[in-house]
Amino acid sequence: MEQSPERVIRLQSALRDAGADGAVIGATDHMRYLVGWTEPPGERFMVLWVPASGEPVLIVPALYSDDARRAVTTVAITSWHDNAGWHAGVEPLLSALLRGGTVLVDDDLGAGHLMDLQSLAPSVSWRSCRAVMAALRGIKDQDELRAMERSAAMADRVYDRTLAALRPGITELELQQAILKEFVAEGASSAWAIVCFGPNTALPHHRTGATQLVAGSIVILDLGGCLDGYQSDITRTVAYGQIGDEAARIYDIVYEAHVAAMEAARPGVTCESVDAAARNTIAQAGYGPNFIHRTGHGIGLSTHEPPNLVEGDRTVLQPGMCFSDEPGIYLSGRFGVRIENIITITGTGSRSLNHPPPSRLPVLE
Repeated sequence: MEQSPERVIRLQSALRDAGADGAVIGATDHMRYLVGWTEPPGERFMVLWVPASGEPVLIVPALYSDDARRAVTTVAITSWHDNAGWHAGVEPLLSALLRGGTVLVDDDLGAGHLMDLQSLAPSVSWRSCRAVMAALRGIKDQDELRAMERSAAMADRVYDRTLAALRPGITELELQQAILKEFVAEGASSAWAIVCFGPNTALPHHRTGATQLVAGSIVILDLGGCLDGYQSDITRTVAYGQIGDEAARIYDIVYEAHVAAMEAARPGVTCESVDAAARNTIAQAGYGPNFIHRTGHGIGLSTHEPPNLVEGDRTVLQPGMCFSDEPGIYLSGRFGVRIENIITITGTGSRSLNHPPPSRLPVLE
């Protein structure tokens, strides 16, 4: 992932606006966003220290030192050895704050590491950096949007090829593995898939298992992968063999809700108003209690990132924001329907990064 030095500068400006003295960023997508690199450090301590004013420092375990120095050129790097531990290396960086101050902390920094930092600087007020980082990452620039488009197109191609693998007797796990192999062939750095057959489609996050596909089943495929650092996420519902009229009718309702959310999504409106557009469509059709999750989530470097299309999220939509649009109806023990595309907010409305979903329930023989 390319480095973007201005992102750290923007964070420092946001820290000053928030009255914070600095931020501790863990080995997360926040770090990758700011310096173009991160690695999972396991139990070891690895953070990016960004003061509101002054020079940021990337603190890494010694075994990652060479990797970090090759990948990151925009901030200073210091390393610590297992023999000595990381406390001695961090304390000087926080020395200016030992008399007090406010530091924002990455929500995904390990609790044990945070407690150690608190013990090193007991007079510091430690707060979440969630809102500050959400504001920075929420609006994608043109390079990010192009990466999102490429990732979305990859997911579309994988889905299209997956349909040919549907056959009587194939298990959810077998189809999941076929999907993951398709993502590998596309060059994805990571991928995932939720595969649901029959009654399992009534479970939005069903754990893909050994259920076999039989004729007359609803099938839900929820899949995505990471390409050039950016995520994709789509869901499609199909019927394998002839299915009753009720499933087709519910598909129509979910499709209408999907379209209603997309039409409501435009600059200046709130996230919760988009959720309301989809939710009201389903409620008016008599299935309100069966829509049991948010309409959508932010997406970018992370598959799930703020803000969310959900009641209570009053974030105002702006051009460049990206979300899933995924209403669903779930009839416990019977079947479910979900339709999901990734949309981005434009200057006047929204557009889908994925191919349009079918307007009627596809029936595959």
